Amino acid sequence: MACWAEATALCDAETPPAQRSALLTDLGRLHLSLDEPDAAARPLDAAIALLRVAPPAGGRDLALALAIRAAVHGPRAPAQAIALLTEAADLLEARVRRTQQAADAIPLAHALLDLGRAQAGSGAVSAARDSFARGTEVTAAVIEAAPSLAARNIHNAALNHLGRSEAALGRPEIALGLFRESAADMRRLVHEDGRRDLADDLARAEADVAALEAELRPA
Repeated sequence: MACWAEATALCDAETPPAQRSALLTDLGRLHLSLDEPDAAARPLDAAIALLRVAPPAGGRDLALALAIRAAVHGPRAPAQAIALLTEAADLLEARVRRTQQAADAIPLAHALLDLGRAQAGSGAVSAARDSFARGTEVTAAVIEAAPSLAARNIHNAALNHLGRSEAALGRPEIALGLFRESAADMRRLVHEDGRRDLADDLARAEADVAALEAELRPA
């Protein structure tokens, strides 16, 4: 933290905006990791202001800073968090359309997942459902084009959140299919790929499936 703060303080008018904004973003992220949201807000706001004036090509840096700033708001200010995450997702989606690269699609999927969570937390279940659905589409495309553990993990997370949204909207049959799809892949990850660190996540997914199956079972 001290090193990042000192590096940021050494920036002057000759420091390239991209370098200064990167230092400010990292400083904000460090404050946030130490549960210091108010201290995190100041460098993140400065980074966002710089990136709006002189954004690097592609919009990825601005989207990252916006997403981290949204985490500072969190449940304390859901409307502001949703607005920032919406802008971040829009920037990343535009980048993915240009580049068609899996490396750009993963940050988009993360932004959509965070956006859906913020929307769900504020009671906007239909909007959250749409964000989670878009996240599953993005990650499914990544898995098809360039399979990776990261893509599978976020895809399964998006499926589970989408399932909960569908259940909350009164569509338990759809939710059950989503839960089963996620649980099946997580079962492969744990038992076939040896990812024992995901065993707790698998247990939760299987519990969701069992609970919904019991709910839908005829009396």
